[in-house]
Amino acid sequence: MDPSRPGPDRATGDGEGSDPGRAAAAPADGGFELVLAWSEVTLQVPPGESALSVLIAAGYPVDPGCETGGCGTCVTDYVEGDLIHKDGCLTESERRHRFCPCVSRAHTRIVLAM
Repeated sequence: MDPSRPGPDRATGDGEGSDPGRAAAAPADGGFELVLAWSEVTLQVPPGESALSVLIAAGYPVDPGCETGGCGTCVTDYVEGDLIHKDGCLTESERRHRFCPCVSRAHTRIVLAM
């Protein structure tokens, strides 16, 4: 793994290392909402299911790639949200407006630029 690219939090392995103040707010595997800003559609992501699989099932064209957060193929822009980044391909700067829906989650919701 490239040391300049963030991965799961080394201490906890939960991917919440970029925002330690949020660690106790909600479980990383809880459900959350995807709000599609351009179409005003809201999709529910249940616990145990990825945002990527929900987007694909709803007919949104997102290429799945590796589905492990390593390749960046499924990277999607977002405009706001309380994300739990679990990928290993985005830099801290990229994480401000992009996320990997194959592995990353949210505490409550993510507003996507879609």
